[in-house]
Amino acid sequence: MPKLDAVITRKQLLEAELRRYVAMLQETYDPQSVWVFGSMATGTVHEWSDIDLVIVKETNQRFLERTKEVLKLLQPKVGLDVLVYTPSEFDQLRQNRAFVQDEIVSKGKVLYERWLAFAREDLRMAELAMTENLYNQVCFHAQQCAEKTTKALLIAQGQTPPRTHRLGDLVNLLSPNLLEAIALDVQLLDRFYIPTRYPDALPGFLPEGLPDISDAQEALIVARQVFEIIAQDLTQSEGEREL
Repeated sequence: MPKLDAVITRKQLLEAELRRYVAMLQETYDPQSVWVFGSMATGTVHEWSDIDLVIVKETNQRFLERTKEVLKLLQPKVGLDVLVYTPSEFDQLRQNRAFVQDEIVSKGKVLYERWLAFAREDLRMAELAMTENLYNQVCFHAQQCAEKTTKALLIAQGQTPPRTHRLGDLVNLLSPNLLEAIALDVQLLDRFYIPTRYPDALPGFLPEGLPDISDAQEALIVARQVFEIIAQDLTQSEGEREL
C-alpha cells in the first residue's frame, strides 16, 4: 500500500514541522495566537498536503511584509501558507468573512494561545508563593490565572476578549454551564484585584487588609479549578473538530 505509506510519512513530516513552527513563533515572534486550518486541522491529510497557518499578532507592518518576515523566520521545509492578522483585523474578518469564520474559527485549531501560556505561569507562581507563605502574591497570581484562562477560551472561540479584568463580566461571556458550579467563587477572586496591587488601598497601617492563609488557599483552589476546566474544554473542542 505505497500510497497509504506516503500519506503516513507526509503526515508525520507535517506534524514535526508544525511543532517546530509553533516553538519558534512562541520563542521569537510573540504572537497572540496561532491557528492551523485546512487538512492538518480536519485530519484529511494526503500525500501532497501542506500547512495552513493563521497568526494573530499586533504589528504595524504591511500585510505581505508580515508573511515575508514569518517565512524567513521559519524557513519551512514543506509547503506553508501563512496569514498574519492583527487582533482587530482578525475580529473584523471573523464577523464579515465566511471563510475566516467557517474554515479557520469553526474547523481550525488553536495551536498556541498566549493568554493560556501566561495563565499557566500565573498558576505556577501562585503555587510557589504558597510554599513561601506569600499570601498576597498567591491571591494576585490566582486572580490573574483565572482572568487569563477565561480570555484564552474567548479567543479560542473566535472572540476578542474585552479590555477588563473583572471576572464577573468575563464569566458571563462563557457558556452558562462551563463554570456554573464555581461561578460565584470565580467572581469572588475580583476582591483581590485592588488590594494585592495597591498597598495604599488598604485601611490604616495594619496588615488586617492583606490576604491571609485562608484567602490564599481559597484563591489557589479556585484558580486551579478554572484552569483545569477550561484547559479540558479546549482539548475536548479540538478533539471534536478532528472527528
